[in-house]
Amino acid sequence: MTKEFNISKEEAIGRINDQWEGLDWNDDINKDDYDIRYHELPEDWAYIIYFGHESQWWKKNKEDLIPKPYPKK
Repeated sequence: MTKEFNISKEEAIGRINDQWEGLDWNDDINKDDYDIRYHELPEDWAYIIYFGHESQWWKKNKEDLIPKPYPKK
């Protein structure tokens, strides 16, 4: 996100933490190959975290996208 969206490392870390807040990474589903978290590329997660999952970022021109507000309100 720092390179792609020209944001600080602190903001990128904050956005990642907000995205995964409350998720138990040690639960049994993490051992399942069908967990959705393992079916996206890191680049895709960067866009999902920055613009939102419903933004359909893959269909649009980047200039037309609006980042999710940060920090969370």
